[in-house]
Amino acid sequence: MQDIYRLFAIVKEDRPAFFRALSTYSSWALFPIMNVFMFTKITQYIELWDKELLVTYIRVYVICLAVVWIWSYLSRYWGWIELIWTYWKVVHAKYMKKFVYLDNVGYEKIWTWKFVSIIEKWINTRWNIVDFAINYVTALVLTLWYIMYVLYTLWYQYIIFFIVISIIIILFTYQMNKGMLSARKERVTALNVYVKYLVKIIMSKYETMQVWLRSQDIEKLDWEQDKAVQANRDMQPYIQLFFWVPALLFPLLKISLFLIIGLDIIDWVWSYTDLVAAWTALWLLENLMWRRLKFYKDFTKDFDLVKRMRDTFDEIWMIEWYDTWNVYVFSTWDIEIKDMCYSYDQEKVFDSFSLHIQWWKKTALVWVSWSGKSTLVKLIAGYLRPSDGKILVDQQDLAATSLQSYYSHIWYLTQDPWVFDWSILENLTYATEWDIDNDLIDAAIVNANCEFIYDLQDGVYTEIGERWIRLSWWQKQRLAIAKIFLRDPKIIILDEPTSALDSFSEEAITKAMNNLFEGRTVIIIAHRLQTVKQADTILLLDDWKIAESWTHAELVNSWGHYAKMLELQSGF
Repeated sequence: MQDIYRLFAIVKEDRPAFFRALSTYSSWALFPIMNVFMFTKITQYIELWDKELLVTYIRVYVICLAVVWIWSYLSRYWGWIELIWTYWKVVHAKYMKKFVYLDNVGYEKIWTWKFVSIIEKWINTRWNIVDFAINYVTALVLTLWYIMYVLYTLWYQYIIFFIVISIIIILFTYQMNKGMLSARKERVTALNVYVKYLVKIIMSKYETMQVWLRSQDIEKLDWEQDKAVQANRDMQPYIQLFFWVPALLFPLLKISLFLIIGLDIIDWVWSYTDLVAAWTALWLLENLMWRRLKFYKDFTKDFDLVKRMRDTFDEIWMIEWYDTWNVYVFSTWDIEIKDMCYSYDQEKVFDSFSLHIQWWKKTALVWVSWSGKSTLVKLIAGYLRPSDGKILVDQQDLAATSLQSYYSHIWYLTQDPWVFDWSILENLTYATEWDIDNDLIDAAIVNANCEFIYDLQDGVYTEIGERWIRLSWWQKQRLAIAKIFLRDPKIIILDEPTSALDSFSEEAITKAMNNLFEGRTVIIIAHRLQTVKQADTILLLDDWKIAESWTHAELVNSWGHYAKMLELQSGF
């Protein structure tokens, strides 16, 4: 019940949209009710041979149709059309803002495609449920009100019979749907694995060609498809009973209705009007029951997706210090780490780690993977938070500093700089907080050695296609560096900026970075020592500790790990 409450509680955030939905769906629900009511009254006056009242009610019927139609049109035009987009706006305002505050340790455990799926599919599913629920409950309330009215006018004891039958149907459908749940979960799992293998085949086409595993991969698709088919077979007995019992029940009710009321009409107990009223009420009830079955089946099926969204967004810790606490103030850009501790999944990696990085110096971090380099720079960037100790920037503790104010002075370039499916100009100016003129853009392009942009057909207005198909890897790297020039941060953190480049491209990127490094505090991670040999200080991290610390020349002469690493690499 708590999950259901949380599902519908969000409508409180936009009550006008909720009431517009009620207005729209009330007009839709009144159409069939008004039709059967007017049909009953017109039948009554035909049976009474009252021509004047018959003509009057037909006129009233026409007027009511016009009023309800205008009501429906206006509510759709000013309410329902905006309703779905209002839902998306409310949800995106809540969850997309919340996305920024998600704890990065929890976030990194979830793939990007899963977050896209959450936003595009799960949120949409959530609001489809809410929207359909408002529609169905509105129709349910108005229809039940009319059915109760008809039953009361005929014979009030029928109300008790109606309530008992309704409870029996509800309990029965609940049990049938409960029986479907396990098979439904197996089907969803099989389909998810099916999609996983399908994407794998599409994305690894060339590798698949080389190892000739195409037949095995297709067999895996067949296996998962067979599992889904078997799950469907397991569901069929419940599905058949879920829909067939009501399908048999209502014809029996109709036969009973015609038999009982028909005999009473012959005995002059009831009139033809009573028969029409009872039959139309039963027709409304049958229509409502089929809608209820579909709603209940879809609701229980989709609600699991909604719970996954809640589990993803609501159970990951939040970064409470993003835009609160002390505002960062620039002075010298010194960075000092004091007795810092950090753990991954209960395993302590940094233990009482200390380090001092001087301002306007270039500091390099080197050595093998999983030695602590990327984790260290993420901690300095505030992307991760230590469990103990302090990280001080300009003598200001990051644990008590607003990250939002800190990030206006720092830039962290990850191993795989993201390029959006926009124009080059939009990529360059994204997230800048000031107007950038053409001279600044040209200067950034030149300093980053991105002159290749001018050779493109549309220059800076060239659209970057899906998965950067218009840019090579080194072009993407240079574009990311040009973006840093426009941001003009005072602290720059680069994580493996040349790891995937050839020697010629690495030389061009290194030249661009040297232009960027002037007058800034720089921390750079690299496996290829060509990139960092000009650094003021080179730190060799081994097993999450500083094993060596010196300049390039001094480390070479020390004949330690750095010198051995250098010996294995060419280009010096």
